[in-house]
Amino acid sequence: MPAAGPYMYLVYFLLMSISAPIYSSEVNGSNRQPRSQNTIQVPVALKHLASTTILSTLHSTDRKLWLATLDGVTQVGRKDDRKFTHFTNRVGDQVRFRARHLLEVWDGEIFSLTTDNKAVSLERGRAKFVTADWLEAIGGQNDGVVEAYFSPKGLLWLAYENGKILALSSRSRRADIVPASGLGIPSDIVGTENGGVLVSFSSNIVLSISMQGKIDNEFKPDSCSDLKNISELAKLGNNKVIIGSRGGGIFFSTLKQKTARPQEFLT
Repeated sequence: MPAAGPYMYLVYFLLMSISAPIYSSEVNGSNRQPRSQNTIQVPVALKHLASTTILSTLHSTDRKLWLATLDGVTQVGRKDDRKFTHFTNRVGDQVRFRARHLLEVWDGEIFSLTTDNKAVSLERGRAKFVTADWLEAIGGQNDGVVEAYFSPKGLLWLAYENGKILALSSRSRRADIVPASGLGIPSDIVGTENGGVLVSFSSNIVLSISMQGKIDNEFKPDSCSDLKNISELAKLGNNKVIIGSRGGGIFFSTLKQKTARPQEFLT
């Protein structure tokens, strides 16, 4: 990686951390969808949005822009039509879900977590988001989901309030359940180069989990007493990770050495 590379990651990480609103005292979600190489420029007028509070964005493979808001989801069409479609699932004046984290999963399905930690999804061609009840049929739940990540390998990773980590290879097939009880509430989940994930917990522990669901490494930064309340992870490659904390600043870590240094890129 060129010398300027880590600085660019840090700037991106800082911007994401600053812009991400806190919707819970325990868990802060953000969009983990891999960034598309294509870009779209659509002037979005505030009057067209379901809500002016946007918690997550997604550029889907069909080149549509999705905005997760406190009043459902707004879909912005491609540049040639710029059509706005709202998915609010209203019953009278009651909003049934407040979206906070959007992912595109299998076959163009849009998967969303809500501010009350439930999972909803919109299959391609359907008119509204519905509760992801299909999770229960393969050993998961659609309640208590705090983090989600869809990998380039086609695995949907879900992290639950009780510490359970679930990997799904399709709507009807579970890849594995990773036992992670006693570590607290998951605070973030990001992908690794080998198809696995890194998961941070409220206990200040980061697990490295392989694509097969095996815990490869457990990182607990005992050598850095200032690193507490891990809230965000950003993977740099070569086992290097930027770790964000609530109230403790930003740290640079090499997980294999199980050490963390504060503000590595700022000194």
